[in-house]
Amino acid sequence: MNKEEILEAVNKVLEDRGMDIAVESSDEFNSVGLDSIRIIEIIVAIEEKFNVEIPDEFLTLESIGSVDKLVKILGNI
Repeated sequence: MNKEEILEAVNKVLEDRGMDIAVESSDEFNSVGLDSIRIIEIIVAIEEKFNVEIPDEFLTLESIGSVDKLVKILGNI
């Protein structure tokens, strides 16, 4: 999985949920209007799509606040 695949998966979740936004890799999720429920939906979708489990210690907004941060975490597990 690479950054483009993860970015595509994140934007697919937003589209599937009827949200009329698309994020860029460096966008902070909370700055584009994503609440904690949407962020959890993104995490679940990423885990399912790529068959990974993000460890609990990384499940904070500070850790997973953008696609770039998510890519970094996924690269370390």
